[in-house]
Amino acid sequence: MPGKKTPNSAEVKEMLAMSQGLGLDDRLVQMLKARSRGTSLAEIGKKFKISGSGVSQTLAEPFSRFLWLKANPLTPAAGVTTSDTEQALRRAVEALEKADKRIKQTKEEIERLMGSEGKGAATGKESHEYPELPAKVRKVLEKAQVKKVSELMRRTPKKLHNFKDLGLNSVMEVRTFLTKRGLRLKGDKRRRNKPPRRPSRR
Repeated sequence: MPGKKTPNSAEVKEMLAMSQGLGLDDRLVQMLKARSRGTSLAEIGKKFKISGSGVSQTLAEPFSRFLWLKANPLTPAAGVTTSDTEQALRRAVEALEKADKRIKQTKEEIERLMGSEGKGAATGKESHEYPELPAKVRKVLEKAQVKKVSELMRRTPKKLHNFKDLGLNSVMEVRTFLTKRGLRLKGDKRRRNKPPRRPSRR
């Protein structure tokens, strides 16, 4: 019946008889049993802590499968029992549910990555500018929007030290990182190796 989403009492009984083949879980079975006793959708919703419309939506999917199976009955082949057919159908339903779950998990993972790394890709290099620095230091710098080495060099040691959670040891680590590359913080003097003094002749 087009547009029909809620089973009548006779259909509820049929669905309960085919519960294994339809892949119904305990919660759905309990809802159908309550419905078969004439319990209203509102009362069922109250018991399961959802709205009456929520009950209808919960029952809609298994009811659609039930209607499809009635419209497309399976004719067991020779030597195949109805129980075998129901088991095969149940396995197919379980496989579809697992596939849906994997798709949902993959979608959530993609959305998570797009929300974190996607923003960084849109603005250019982020922490890749100074990967050798400790994770704690990188996190503080990124939070302060210091994303490039050139931006780091424009900060004085005092300015870096004023960043929250960036102590003197962390500032020294930044200095060491820059010094290895022949760079320095703003205000730092370039150190040059002076030749050793010659002993004075008397």
